[in-house]
Amino acid sequence: MRYALLSALLSVPAVAMAAPAEIPAEVLARQTCQEHVVEPAKATPADLPKVSGEYNAYVIVDYRLDGSGNAVDPRVVEARPRRGFDDYALRMLARTRFAPGVQAQCTDVRTISKLRRGGR
Repeated sequence: MRYALLSALLSVPAVAMAAPAEIPAEVLARQTCQEHVVEPAKATPADLPKVSGEYNAYVIVDYRLDGSGNAVDPRVVEARPRRGFDDYALRMLARTRFAPGVQAQCTDVRTISKLRRGGR
């Protein structure tokens, strides 16, 4: 079964400002399977990508779930901005645990991370 993860990283202040990434409406409209996430990833400011600026970003990752509830064969399908947050999304996906053995009808899991770099 294939799943896609939408990870939106919001409000990451640093030196410069960048235009926010708009998450496509068709992505936001999809049914999600958040109820199958049994252990969401815990992110820290140290996990953030080494990019300057303030970003609203999203990354869509295609992956499969094995029978134990782990994501396997992850592949970045789309990202805004194009580079910088891909590795972050893949690390967070690797730390996320899903309910083992679930047969779900939905194919999307939406997660949102809000982290601030520094003391703000």
